[in-house]
This record gives sequence, C-alpha cells and structure tokens, in this order.
Amino acid sequence: MWPCLMFLMGWNTEKIFLRTPTIRYHEKKQYYKPLSPLPVTQLSTARYNRILQSKKFKAIKNIIHNRSKLLKAASTTIPLQLDAFEKWASENNFDELDEDEISEDSKLFKAENHQAEKQRLALNIASKTMNEYTLQTIQQDIYIEEAFRVLLDLVQLQKSKNH
Repeated sequence: MWPCLMFLMGWNTEKIFLRTPTIRYHEKKQYYKPLSPLPVTQLSTARYNRILQSKKFKAIKNIIHNRSKLLKAASTTIPLQLDAFEKWASENNFDELDEDEISEDSKLFKAENHQAEKQRLALNIASKTMNEYTLQTIQQDIYIEEAFRVLLDLVQLQKSKNH
C-alpha cells in the first residue's frame, strides 16, 4: 500500500517505515599469529654455492668485470682490421659465452600457458608468436631458473622441518 493510503486508514506509518532492522555481528576473537621466519641464511648459502659452480654465472661475472675494466680505462683503442680485432677481442675475453650455452633451455621446469590462454592464442597468430618468444625467453633465463631452485630449496627445507 502507498503511505498516504495507510495514513488515511489510520495506520501508524512511523512504526512501519522508520523501523530499521537491527544487525548483530558475531565478533570472533582473532589473534595475530605470525608465520615462522624463513630460513634465509640456508637459502642464500645454497644459492651462493650454486652460483659459484655455474658456468653461466661465472661467464657473466667475467664479462661484467671485463666491461667495467674497459670502461675504467682512460682510453681504449679498438683495431678496425679483422685479424687485429679478433686478437684484441680474445685478449679482452669478449667471446666467453657461446650462443648455444646461453640459449640452453632449463631442464628443471617447462614454461607453458594454461589451457584457456592456449585457446585464446589459437585465435590470434601475432599474439601466439609473441607468446612463444616470451615462453622461450623464460625457459632460457638463468635468473628465473635460479629463483625456481631457491623456491624448491624452500619447499624442501619446509618439508624436512615438518618431518
């Protein structure tokens, strides 16, 4: 019924329309319980040992060292003749990483899309090509592989801690 008709009929509209429902919340007592601290020292020790043994990380470290040494040098003369340049490049260790060694896929994990993304990519060739390149880059990235190894170490430490 409309409020004006209710008023004419003598009903008390204040009780009907101004009544607000009482909402009662059940408050549960909750206490903050922090997670146990992560074993950062064990993880960083394992990571450091792996990096020291890795050929790729050693080569990258040498390249960074050689490039910084070149930049700090007051003047550098780079020969333009092919034979002289090859000799200079070999002396300055610019050919440390082979293309095959750099582009080696990780044997530890496989970078893939989920099923819905695969179906979406099947409709667009350009997106599919870009996605394949991105997945290949992820698969070959040694930093992502090392991050994955750190996570595996963490899982292993958590399992050994619980058992």
